[in-house]
Amino acid sequence: MSIFDSKTREVEALIGQLASSSAQEVEVALARLTIIGSRAVEHLISALKSSHFTIRVNAIEALARIGDPRSIAPLLHSLVDPHPTVKAKAIEALPSFPSPKTAKGLIAALKSEQKREYRKAIVNALLSLCQQGIIESLDGLLKLLTDRGEDTQLRLQAMESLKLTDLKQRRQLLKRLSLDPEPQIAHHAGELQMESTRKRRKLPPRKAEKLIARLKSDNYLTWSSALRELPMNDTSLAQPLIDSMFIPSTSTAYCRRVGMALRRMGKGAVEKIYPYLDKVDYFPALEVLIETVSQWRDPHSAVYLKHTLDRLSEEFARAGDQETQSLILLIKGKMHMALADIDSRIALGDLRSMLLHPATLGWLEFLKAAHRVGNRDFLLPLLQLYQHFKKDEWMADQIKEAFLTIKKRERIRSNSSLFKSLDARGKKSLNALLGGKTIAGEKSCN
Repeated sequence: MSIFDSKTREVEALIGQLASSSAQEVEVALARLTIIGSRAVEHLISALKSSHFTIRVNAIEALARIGDPRSIAPLLHSLVDPHPTVKAKAIEALPSFPSPKTAKGLIAALKSEQKREYRKAIVNALLSLCQQGIIESLDGLLKLLTDRGEDTQLRLQAMESLKLTDLKQRRQLLKRLSLDPEPQIAHHAGELQMESTRKRRKLPPRKAEKLIARLKSDNYLTWSSALRELPMNDTSLAQPLIDSMFIPSTSTAYCRRVGMALRRMGKGAVEKIYPYLDKVDYFPALEVLIETVSQWRDPHSAVYLKHTLDRLSEEFARAGDQETQSLILLIKGKMHMALADIDSRIALGDLRSMLLHPATLGWLEFLKAAHRVGNRDFLLPLLQLYQHFKKDEWMADQIKEAFLTIKKRERIRSNSSLFKSLDARGKKSLNALLGGKTIAGEKSCN
């Protein structure tokens, strides 16, 4: 029986718990589902069809926390859910999946949606994707902004995207918009033109405190408007925002908003994050900081990430409960992906040790990282993984792709001495991975 089969009952029970009227019970279920991660995704996607709207809403939250790309298409489908809360939650969750596919889906929804409140929320979601570097969302926002037949309030909202354009394009667009027949658009464009010539001022401390307080609100419109008011590319609020995550009773949802705010500040925020990586022990906050560092793919982050990985390995060994160990593994998976994104092989030993234990939670992230940066030492562990998960078609395909990619990158022939010690079962799995080729069919060279 595979690990997926053994977890099915637990996942189904947790999904049932998502219907609870107790916020604490729901949060416990969400936390556990997040830890289970990719193994819960298919069940959560099925839960989006539940007749209980509360389950649908909380399933969306769980999928957003896990961040598995398989969730994108089902969440885009939830944009037409008949229940308004589910629809709003789907819009809020989609920026957790920064990709061209997400942007294109939201742009299509913006065109077909009739209600202004949802269209405003979709524009917010596109702005969030834009801040995460998804250029397709910027293109959609600029088309909205320059469409004179569009809703004026939405166009004003889309003006936020101008701050993410290069100087030349921004000046051209502002010049064009300052001549717009809609007075509000022309006036605001003129103000932005004047603002661009003024020296940027630091946000007053009192206003900064108020913005952070609004960011903590459970009301979507309140915290999203506070997020938009935070100055772009201004890192003066980075430290107060990071510190605010360590206040007792801080929610995971608030930590995610801080992550959005930090990404909004640009690459300069990464320098403010590095000193915290080696001392943060509140895992939702550490996860957000790692995701922010990963977003900007700074080569200098490798050393900081390696030190933090070493610290987490020590904490994992000391942890006395499975829940804490699971959270640590989940974060380590994200850190290895961050290292893979900058093509760093500074922690291959740790990555391989994680891959050698397929029962570890968060192992899918380790697999993805191995796919990107693994060397020949990863091939036999991947072969073992394939044997373990060969009955699960989706997982087997992921392992096969990683195996073949590393084999090609490292120029390992199918009859390499690396595979000579395989038993009959191992050779059979190797043949399956190679698409039925015989092991003796090539001239050995490794």
